[in-house]
Amino acid sequence: MPDDKTYDSRVIYLSDLLDRHGAAPKLEGFTFTGCQIYGPVIVIPLAGVSFNGCNFKVENPEDMFFEMPEGTRKTGLIGLFDCAFTNCVIEGVAIAGTPEGLAPLRAGLN
Repeated sequence: MPDDKTYDSRVIYLSDLLDRHGAAPKLEGFTFTGCQIYGPVIVIPLAGVSFNGCNFKVENPEDMFFEMPEGTRKTGLIGLFDCAFTNCVIEGVAIAGTPEGLAPLRAGLN
């Protein structure tokens, strides 16, 4: 039986994959390789999340980051747990986090 959380070379709308059970919507345990990933969503990487070789389709990369002070809670964010994005084209996805948490992502875009 194929793994329903592993996607290769597919068009994916993240909102279609959300686990809406529990206190807040989340994406957990997904692997995306060579996919076209679409929002609109704001995600917050919480544990075990990687973006490797991805192309974020945004005019100004700073427009996709939402900085939050440590300990801040916000409604409407999609939590990411144990998700890997490799060689994906990502469009309409913003990323929230602390300045320290966002620093590696920013560095990877420069």
